[in-house]
Amino acid sequence: MRLKNIVFLGLSLAFGFYLWGIFSLFKAQNSSFLFFEHYWCDLFDSSKNVLLEQNRIKIWFSTFVLSLAFASFWCFIPPFYVRKGLSLKLIRSFGMLSMLLLAFVGSSSHDSILLVSGFLGAMAFILFLQKLHPKHPFKFYLGIFSFGLMALCELLFFSGNTKLLPFFQNYTKNNLTMC
Repeated sequence: MRLKNIVFLGLSLAFGFYLWGIFSLFKAQNSSFLFFEHYWCDLFDSSKNVLLEQNRIKIWFSTFVLSLAFASFWCFIPPFYVRKGLSLKLIRSFGMLSMLLLAFVGSSSHDSILLVSGFLGAMAFILFLQKLHPKHPFKFYLGIFSFGLMALCELLFFSGNTKLLPFFQNYTKNNLTMC
């Protein structure tokens, strides 16, 4: 089996079994946590939800698996579009560090982790788009659209208008994972 097939299978399983994935029993058992009205990090906070302690272990584990899956994405996908060199190393490094750091989103340093991880991820994404533009213009414009949606989430967060933020975060995450 080729490596890219293994990575695709791993990402598919991660998306399927994460807390609100296609195969998840979690949503049927815990209807008090409304996906479109809460942040992912609220799952880690016992004052914002009524999850049992055994489910918290599942949350940490699924977050860790998702982070590793996305880190592997940054390791294996860019070589299909970027030739070897400093650009490829920077894209891989920034992307993988961003996703591995995101595994600790449930810690007490949540805001700092999100800012640093977001910055590293944005650097990887911008460098990747820069290399994608000349040969794949449609994918480049799709990436610009995706980056715009992510920027909208950041703008809502820093403006203090957090009422709409969970909706846009979930909308952009769901759309970006389908692209």
